[in-house]
Amino acid sequence: MTSKIFLVYILSLAAIKGVNAQNTPVTYPFAQKYNAEQFSGLGVAFGIDMTNFGGTTTINVRGYIPLSTYFAINARVFYIPNSDSTHDKSIGFRPELILRSMVVLNVVRVYCGFGPQFFYGISGLDKSTHDISGGWEIGIEVFAHPQISAHLEIGTGGGTVGGIGAGSTFGAGFQFYPFYKKYKKAG
Repeated sequence: MTSKIFLVYILSLAAIKGVNAQNTPVTYPFAQKYNAEQFSGLGVAFGIDMTNFGGTTTINVRGYIPLSTYFAINARVFYIPNSDSTHDKSIGFRPELILRSMVVLNVVRVYCGFGPQFFYGISGLDKSTHDISGGWEIGIEVFAHPQISAHLEIGTGGGTVGGIGAGSTFGAGFQFYPFYKKYKKAG
């Protein structure tokens, strides 16, 4: 019985080698869904997300500029509406240095980022006051298409004017890579 299994194994290897010798392309289930020449998450990106900023909901827009395969700069603009009973509203900005993985299997990337944050009160008791602190996050980015991704992240922030929003952060949103192009394989 063992010799028959071994013979079938040897014949299957010979058949596979014969198929490859004829230059017949070998396909894999995942490669049928995503073309191997389309790499996800390349280039400049723009995004929007909602973040729970220490118990206060914020609306964020972001611009993402890659520096290399593993580093990028992320510029985030925050708007914190009606954050407590004083009806304080703030706008903020946080430039971040991002350390990121390559996109694994053309689907998922893990990243972390940190940077200083600047907030300015636009209404309420803290109108015309400012705050300087910092924040960081760890996130995961999942690609539905080489140009479109969704992300989830957790971290901490120093808060806004009056200390509102200081503490842990949780965010979710989408990013779009508008300048995407196909990269040809070398060779």
